[in-house]
Amino acid sequence: MNSILLPDFKAISLQDRINFNSYLKRFQPDISEFTFTNLFMWRNHYQFRWRQYKNQLILVSAKVKPPKILSVFPPLGDALKVSLEFLIDISKKLKLNLEMVRFPEKDLDLLKSTGIQHEIIEERGNWDYVYDRNDLITLPGKPYANFRKKLNRFKRQFQWSYEELSESLIENILNMQDEWCGIRACYDDENLNEENLGIHEIFSNWKDLKFDGGVIKVDEKIVAYTLAELLNKDTIVVHVEKANPAFNGAYQTVAQQFYEKLDSSIKFINREQDLGKINLRKAKEHYHPIRYVKKYKIKF
Repeated sequence: MNSILLPDFKAISLQDRINFNSYLKRFQPDISEFTFTNLFMWRNHYQFRWRQYKNQLILVSAKVKPPKILSVFPPLGDALKVSLEFLIDISKKLKLNLEMVRFPEKDLDLLKSTGIQHEIIEERGNWDYVYDRNDLITLPGKPYANFRKKLNRFKRQFQWSYEELSESLIENILNMQDEWCGIRACYDDENLNEENLGIHEIFSNWKDLKFDGGVIKVDEKIVAYTLAELLNKDTIVVHVEKANPAFNGAYQTVAQQFYEKLDSSIKFINREQDLGKINLRKAKEHYHPIRYVKKYKIKF
């Protein structure tokens, strides 16, 4: 993919966190992409650029997708038509086709009301899976029987402990991440490699990013970790969750322990999308989501 210059736009840096979070707190998004940690983690991969325009936060990718597409995220603000007219004007000047990705279903009527001609394309692989927090803690009834079995076996088999994320754990978390990458051959997979680079960077900047998380230790060695962030007032989004495959049940244990210790105001868990991968879709469906955050691609 080629890259483009976008005058008056700038790359995302740690210094932008307060600015971004003021918009995120005000407009309470429900798509998993819209947390500062997530945008910072993937900023190089997607070459994110941003600016403010008439009290709207505009986020675009400087990567030009073939055939000649300018890809943008939904603007954060309360004047969608103003933002769209601005972005359409930019795309015309660049002689590119405008495409808005990850557009939430709840805003489709607002989009229609702008009167701007558009085409809506379903992005099933990018729908977020949302779960009832209490279900993922208690794992009730027959639908969760297999998860309870794995969880209970792990707790019986190993001398384990749970710790909330802290600075003192980061070095060992990254050591476990590197082991996981060795097992999964991250360096031969572009997406896993980019994720690994992002994970290292956000943990290295944890004091500034202040995301949540926790680890499972067996015999004082970290065998699983999770990292998450507040998405809106009653939902937390899990960005990354890894476990050593030698410890069957570690995934279920770190997730349950983390959810159990969240603030009581958190009612829902967003575990992001399946990216169109069949095995990942099956895994997410098996946890029995209570709803999806449906997203669409909008062509202008």
